[in-house]
Amino acid sequence: MLEAMGFSYDGINSEDMGVTVLNAGTGLYKENFLAPRKIVEKTVAGRHTPYFVRIEETPLSFPMSIYIADWERRDNLRAIARWLDQDQYKPLWFDTTPNRVMFCLIEGAPQLLHNGCKDGYITFNVRCNSPFMYSQEIVYKRTINGYYDDWINNDGDKTIAPYMKIKKVGNGNITIKTTQENRVINNFEIKDLLDGELIDVDCAEENIRTNYEKNERYLFDNTNKDWITFVLGNPYDQESSTHIEFTGSFELEMTYRMIYRAE
Repeated sequence: MLEAMGFSYDGINSEDMGVTVLNAGTGLYKENFLAPRKIVEKTVAGRHTPYFVRIEETPLSFPMSIYIADWERRDNLRAIARWLDQDQYKPLWFDTTPNRVMFCLIEGAPQLLHNGCKDGYITFNVRCNSPFMYSQEIVYKRTINGYYDDWINNDGDKTIAPYMKIKKVGNGNITIKTTQENRVINNFEIKDLLDGELIDVDCAEENIRTNYEKNERYLFDNTNKDWITFVLGNPYDQESSTHIEFTGSFELEMTYRMIYRAE
């Protein structure tokens, strides 16, 4: 990661800001291999071996330095400061690994080191909102007319749950079924939908909303609550991917990100 020269933060490329990644040290790069983790145990009097409770993982955090390559010509320190000074977690990825996205904020006290002649670099600490990295957002769009099936491969390190936007065509039900190697994973169903109804389904949060809620129409009880998930698959074996089957008549936009451990 830190061998990269360029990066993108909050959708803005470092090249457009006139900065590059700087390795301020010497020799080998030093990076986190995994997110910090803590073993939580319970000690009981008279027992020499504590009881294992859980693993607590800490969000990723790492130092970063950027060289102000175009400082004298641009005179853009304020623009760089505004770019880095965010109030919410923003996507960060490096040009060597564009499909490993972190959602980050700058923390602590960033420092500017320079020689007084507009030649220098900025150091700061980056803190992420989770112990994981993510793929770029994947958008899957289909129009279903009765029945359609497909394969979706989760090549990440964690089971994921998609976000779905659905527009019903005609009154009736829809079903989305996922299997892996002939084993049913989910069989999600929504009943009694109306023609033209717009539905948002957040499978991660196990929530469903309709555009008719203003008319006091709610769909939570119209579902079987078997929310869709994509379990881990083998990128070299399609049969281990998730087989997904759609039944009904509707337009679908499904978004998701693969989840990866830090590398």
